[in-house]
Amino acid sequence: MSTGISRRVYQRLIPLFIVSVFAGISLIVYFVTPSAASKAVSGEILQWGVVLSTVTMIYASITIMVMHTRRLAERKETTRMLFNSSVMVGSFVMVMAIGLFAPGGLTSELLEAVTTYIFGYIYAGILTDWAYHPYTSYRRFRLISAESTVMFITFLFTVLRNMTAVVVAVPGIAVIGDWIAAVPAMATMRAALAAAGIGQLVLGIRALAQREPGLIELEMK
Repeated sequence: MSTGISRRVYQRLIPLFIVSVFAGISLIVYFVTPSAASKAVSGEILQWGVVLSTVTMIYASITIMVMHTRRLAERKETTRMLFNSSVMVGSFVMVMAIGLFAPGGLTSELLEAVTTYIFGYIYAGILTDWAYHPYTSYRRFRLISAESTVMFITFLFTVLRNMTAVVVAVPGIAVIGDWIAAVPAMATMRAALAAAGIGQLVLGIRALAQREPGLIELEMK
C-alpha cells in the first residue's frame, strides 16, 4: 500500500487551506478597528502573498515553457500551433536575455524599447479589432433582443468616446460615453465583483468541506 501523499492533498487541499487561512485573516483585519497589530498582520500577509504568487508565477512559467518546448521537439501539432509555440519560446528567451545581460537589466533602454514596440504598438493594433465587435454583436444576435441592442449601443458609444475626431465633431458623445462608464458600467462591475467574491467564498467553503468536485475528481471520472 502506498504511503505517499496523494495528488488530492498537495494539489488541492493544501493550497485551499493556505488560501482560506490568508483570506480569513484578511477579512478579519479588514473589518476590525485599525491598530498596530492589525497593520502588522496585514503587512505580513501581503508580503507572504507576494512570495507565494512569485513562486507560483515562476512555476507556471517553467511549466508553460516546458510544454511549448516539448511541442516544438515532437512536432506532432499543426503548423499554426508550432508557430505559436515558436513565438512564445522566442519571446521568452529574448526578454530573459535582455533582462539578464543587457546593461541596466530591467531598467535598460533596450527592454524599454522592446516593451514599447511589442507590448505597446502591437497591442494597440490588436485593440483596433474593437471596431469589429459591434458588427460581430449584430451578426451574432441580429439585434433581435433587448440585451443585444443594449450591448451594441453601449459598445458603440464607448468606442466613439475614445475617438478624438468624433468627440471634437460631436461633443455630446463624450458626455454619453462618460455617463455609461461612470454609472451603468461601474454599477455592473461592482455587482459582478460582489457576486464573484461571495461565489468564491462559498466555493472555498464547499471545497474545504469536500462538497465541491475539483479538477482531480473530474480527471478521475
